[in-house]
Amino acid sequence: MAQVMARHDDLLDGLISGSAGYVFSTAGDAFSAAFSDPLDALHVASAAQQALAAGDWEVGELWVRMGLHSGVAYERAGD
Repeated sequence: MAQVMARHDDLLDGLISGSAGYVFSTAGDAFSAAFSDPLDALHVASAAQQALAAGDWEVGELWVRMGLHSGVAYERAGD
């Protein structure tokens, strides 16, 4: 599973950073990222879902959930 999670992380990190996103927190398999443009966030979420669904994960389907929130992000206690 460690190899699967490394591929998952690389995929998400690449999509986020490739669309001017900023990963500000990770925990387990969760990524929290901020984007200047909410449409960039929407496009990354859609591309990530498609890429994850199309991948051969060697452990069966890899189920994920994603949430999008709009508004101003404020840093608090390092997050």
